[in-house]
Amino acid sequence: GDPYRRQLAQNASIIKSHDFGRTWSRPVGENYQHPMFPGRRFATPYFVEYGRHRADVDNAGHYVYAISNNGFWDCGDDMVLGRVLRSKIASLNGADWEFFTGGDGMRPSVWSRKPGDAKPVVYQPLALGMTGAVYLPAQRRYLMIAWYYPAGGGKMKDAATHTVWDFYEAPRLWGPWTKIGSHDWSPQGYYSPEICPKFQTENHVFVFTAGNWNNPDVYRLTVVPLELSA
Repeated sequence: GDPYRRQLAQNASIIKSHDFGRTWSRPVGENYQHPMFPGRRFATPYFVEYGRHRADVDNAGHYVYAISNNGFWDCGDDMVLGRVLRSKIASLNGADWEFFTGGDGMRPSVWSRKPGDAKPVVYQPLALGMTGAVYLPAQRRYLMIAWYYPAGGGKMKDAATHTVWDFYEAPRLWGPWTKIGSHDWSPQGYYSPEICPKFQTENHVFVFTAGNWNNPDVYRLTVVPLELSA
């Protein structure tokens, strides 16, 4: 039903494992019948990564943060920010989460229990496929790679052969987020790029991605090194 033939997402839940991935909870039926985040406003949550030795910034010692677009796998329109206390994340209860409504994110008053109250931290229609953000302690900045298909949604004819990555950085998790560069991938169509929180140096990070699913030469896990500059 989307005019741009984007792939819709809705009714997200988080699951957990106590035995290193052998078993998981909540069960599938419960997630379908009672999703943690009903609807599309927080349907693609990606945890904000701080690495193994968590940086003590933006209350990351007390909260787990996640960022989500407005309910699309590809070519979403905006990004909002949610958080949950680290002491409560294992409860897997959507009611424990809060959503950023604008202003100084260190103030409790700018967080709401209602996903519909969330205000975008990034707004770029048709150019924000589902993705996440990583904190770079050496730069004291957050880095996020947004991606999209210029042809429209990935279901458009030959859309999968061409993607654009937009690079965003921010001094605080709630912004301001600034686009600092872009890169076209054609004919590879690399999509869903994720910055690895490990193996970072002051000048380099690594990105995991995959490419055009119609082409076996690029439809596989691919690692892209990025050189960072001041």
